[in-house]
Amino acid sequence: MKEKTKVWYINFSVGKVENDKPYFLKKYWSIRETSYDDLSGISVIRNKDIIKTVDENELARLKRKLDRFDYSDAVIIADYKMSGLLGIEDMMFQARKNEFINNREYIIDRIQEKYLGNENATVVIDNTAWSRKELFVILKTLKDYYRKIKILTDASRIDLGELAEVFYDEWGAVISIYRIDCYPVERQNFVLFLLKRWNPMWTYRIRYDAAYVVENVQREHKRMQGTGKNTFSGLVYNGKMPVSYELGVNMAWQKPAIYEKFRVNVIDIYELE
Repeated sequence: MKEKTKVWYINFSVGKVENDKPYFLKKYWSIRETSYDDLSGISVIRNKDIIKTVDENELARLKRKLDRFDYSDAVIIADYKMSGLLGIEDMMFQARKNEFINNREYIIDRIQEKYLGNENATVVIDNTAWSRKELFVILKTLKDYYRKIKILTDASRIDLGELAEVFYDEWGAVISIYRIDCYPVERQNFVLFLLKRWNPMWTYRIRYDAAYVVENVQREHKRMQGTGKNTFSGLVYNGKMPVSYELGVNMAWQKPAIYEKFRVNVIDIYELE
């Protein structure tokens, strides 16, 4: 039996499919071998002109085409269109959530290096995807950096009032809670946006020195490094050579042992273009 080709990631995306590409499947899919230095993988592209859901039969045919690869340890990556078609949007979001929670001190330190100021911070939450325990951990870190903290949220987060009481009783920290449409008048040193989806209009609604964004559903944002923008989202990953954001963040969440094996590490934070 022929030995299968080991791959460390599968990158699903929607794009242009060419008839002359290898492993072309009924004009629906194109499969290409790619790599990041020692990290070999495959890119699986679904034809952008095919407007339909991905059913079980189609996935079964695709799986048979992938049978020549050993992807038992592979990290799954998908752009926002394919993550919706494959039903893995939440898995992609959990990776970004994990990224911020596990690296929150590093992120805030990097922002503090670029933008001095520890007077006030605001957390904007427009969804229930963040548990009380996760918000507790985030606020506990923020209180060590900023003197005044505000939370803007909707009426569905009734648990936050009790959380604010805990912070006052334990540390004397005052956390003020407002409706999500009550934007602070004074300029904020830092804003943490925990949103269903980022809208650049937030840059006009709240005046801030710097902000960090975590979205439930992430569209095709341009992440840049060192451009001087003050709105950040995502970490910059590097191994023997630069690793794409999508691969780095999902590897850290899905396959931490592989992340360690290839000595992937964080070297900076990205800015949103």
